[in-house]
Amino acid sequence: MTQKRTQELEKALSVTRATLESTADAILIIDKNGKLVDFNQKLLEITEVPAELFEKGEENAWLTYLLSLLKDPKELISQMRYLMMHPDQEGDMGDIHFKNGKIAERYSQPHRIGNEIVGRVWSFRDVTEKRKQEESLRLTKRAISASTHGIILIENNSQLTIMYLNPASAHLLNLNETKIVQHSFLTLFPELELHHDKLIDIFHEQYKGSISLQCKINDNLLWLTIDIDPLYDKDQAGISHFVCIINNITKSKELENILHYKAVHDALTGLPNKAYLEDAIRYRIKKALIHHKNFGLLFIDIDRFKNINDTLGHHIGDELLCLFGKRIQNILQKQDIISRISGDEFIILIHSVSDIKKMSGVANRILKATRKKFSYADHEFNITISIGVVHYSDCGNNPETLIRNADIAMYQAKHNGRNQLCLYTKSLNNTISRRMKIENELHNAIQHNEFELHYQPIYNIIENKFDKVEALLRWKNKELGQVSPTEFIPIIEDIGMMTSIGRWVIETAIRQVRLWRKNNIADVAVTINVSAKQLLDMHFVDHINHVIYRDSVLSKKIILEVTESFFLLEEKVATTLNELNNLGIKIAIDDFGTGYSNLSYLNQFHISYLKIDKSFVDQIEQPHFNDSVLLAIVAIAKRMKFRIVAEGVETKKQYQFLKLNECDEIQGYYFSKPLSATAFEEFVKLTNLKGK
Repeated sequence: MTQKRTQELEKALSVTRATLESTADAILIIDKNGKLVDFNQKLLEITEVPAELFEKGEENAWLTYLLSLLKDPKELISQMRYLMMHPDQEGDMGDIHFKNGKIAERYSQPHRIGNEIVGRVWSFRDVTEKRKQEESLRLTKRAISASTHGIILIENNSQLTIMYLNPASAHLLNLNETKIVQHSFLTLFPELELHHDKLIDIFHEQYKGSISLQCKINDNLLWLTIDIDPLYDKDQAGISHFVCIINNITKSKELENILHYKAVHDALTGLPNKAYLEDAIRYRIKKALIHHKNFGLLFIDIDRFKNINDTLGHHIGDELLCLFGKRIQNILQKQDIISRISGDEFIILIHSVSDIKKMSGVANRILKATRKKFSYADHEFNITISIGVVHYSDCGNNPETLIRNADIAMYQAKHNGRNQLCLYTKSLNNTISRRMKIENELHNAIQHNEFELHYQPIYNIIENKFDKVEALLRWKNKELGQVSPTEFIPIIEDIGMMTSIGRWVIETAIRQVRLWRKNNIADVAVTINVSAKQLLDMHFVDHINHVIYRDSVLSKKIILEVTESFFLLEEKVATTLNELNNLGIKIAIDDFGTGYSNLSYLNQFHISYLKIDKSFVDQIEQPHFNDSVLLAIVAIAKRMKFRIVAEGVETKKQYQFLKLNECDEIQGYYFSKPLSATAFEEFVKLTNLKGK
């Protein structure tokens, strides 16, 4: 009976070999006492237990070997004991981990015959790759969740339904993760509507795309970029989803805007720069072609601005540029643009003018506006400007040509005497080439002995004789011929040659005075114009002292002419003037009353002469001449014990008026034009240094 029962159980527990080997899982069958009943080939592959251990008579040889392969053998032993005590338990028994990294999923269930449990069936499945993928997926999900970039998963359907968004998206867009899921991506925020067509193209055409937009979230304006990538299904047959990566680029956009602003604006004045201006001109040209509304440019240069920098210092010059820009900006229309393109050069774009005559009207208003004094700190000063005027279509059809032609017209305004405007004409094109030629020839003028001094006699009314001359620079070039001082002297200043040429003038003038005295031709003092650059030269005083000593000329025979602007001086230049006074050299203020008049400065220096500018002398001939300004200058000079020199005297009427009103000395064509050294000697013989 017992033997028969055993045979029945063995038959019940036996599974056909075909069934065992046909399954993809590893199968292990044991009886209720734990004795091995059967297994399949897959079990050997997964566990890597040698087949002979299953076939040995030792019942637990295979189990002992299996346990040696596991990371945690105690866990399996504990589980097997538990199942022997609870034979009716079944289900997923968790993973077992092998030391070699393999992972197997295990399942166990009791084997019953009727209601009797006669054994247990174990199944094992190699899930190593599956677990790696699951771990990778978990890490990916954690990374997506922890990412500071907004990530949104969208289903590829007609609604573009949001399937998932990570916490960063929810925080950035101020959205509730659970509420927004299953809504359309296109309804995330209203600003997406502005990019509706592009978004539809990306989603429908199913390609990678990107958009940038500004949107308002929580009352904050944010700049976002949205990068959209398609996700293909497993067989690559089609796109199942889209991934949207959202980045907050507000800070970088703000930095970009700051950098762009700096790129198109002048750092000192805050005005648009040349790059901004050129873009604006291109835009105006397009509008002019469509709407036939012309525009124009005003090219402005502040006259003698280098003198301000050299005498007052660059910080004062910088403040003046800012004040100038603001003043002009305030009188322009809103659509007009004033730009600083370099140094003391500004260009104004007048947005809508029908012809160049109306441009002239705007330019004249600007000239008038700059005649009012500029004030900064303790300084008050007047400036003049030169303006070149061009009109679109008549003077060029691109930014480069318009600016170049406006520049040419501005230089012509300077050549014409400054403090005025000049309308561009095609004939002015020769001006720029001539200027370049003058610059090139000036560099060799001293070496080629092309400079010459002419001397204009100065008549002493009180002593009734010519006792002084003013040394005036003249230049005759082999190719250019005789070049006007009004043309070449500003260029000398611009190209930085004033110091070297100024030294030549001083040496030549003092040497000539010495020769006249030595040869008993004339005993005259010489007046020499000096620039701000020369006064700022640390070797200037030493150089003059050396020349005086070398040529044995009395220092009282030297008079240095400076303009009023030089008396708004840095302490260094003030010291230079005092050192010159200590040497016995006299100082004259040239063009008095035309620029930086400030009586407080006159008291600080040992001034000997005030020279009344020709513009005041010219007024004497006018029908409605008002002598109040001229007489006021004379009164100031007399009160401060300065000698008064009137320059530019050309008529007897002017001479008599000045003599009657106690002017001390007269200079001008009424007596003589500037003369070469030889011609002056002839003048001396004819006049015997006596006046009229």
